[in-house]
Amino acid sequence: YSHAEQLISIDHAAPGVNIEHTGAAPFLYYTYREQNRTLRDAGMWQSDYVAVTGSAEPQQVAGIDITEGVLPILGVQPFLGRLFTRADDSPGAPRTAILSYAYWQTHFGGDRSVIGRTMVADALPREIVGVLPQRFRFLDLKPALFFPMQHDRGKTFLGNFSYRGLARLKPGVTLAQANTDAARLIPVALES
Repeated sequence: YSHAEQLISIDHAAPGVNIEHTGAAPFLYYTYREQNRTLRDAGMWQSDYVAVTGSAEPQQVAGIDITEGVLPILGVQPFLGRLFTRADDSPGAPRTAILSYAYWQTHFGGDRSVIGRTMVADALPREIVGVLPQRFRFLDLKPALFFPMQHDRGKTFLGNFSYRGLARLKPGVTLAQANTDAARLIPVALES
């Protein structure tokens, strides 16, 4: 990844109950993203498997649900089409999908007119808006499909540490400074 030294994982601990890694939570994600002083952006993701139907035999396919900032944080540009926008990631927005290069090749024959087509994943129609570059890898996973999370901020609550988080530090910011900033923001998120 470009400037990989700026990429960090967002994780929390619950020392009172001996949990070293709780992950990320939506109620903190919004606070980190909007009120931090040390991050260029923050995002959340979770692994997923979806049933793809409608074109041949149904398939169980590895996917990733992401907030719209995750791919830009990793510095990826689409091979075709576009990445997710905040509109894609908004609750109630039309459902969209981005394909990995390998999935595009094996299931769409590398057809460049795939952008704008509809596919069905978990019984939901989704418009294909992008294809990622052939060399792109999502961390150490190999998802075929990417979907926007579409969290409803109004329905977030304290807890729900069931996600993974990542962020990109601003240039010149250290991990220690980012940890100090996160410690400042946790009480802010708890008050929200």
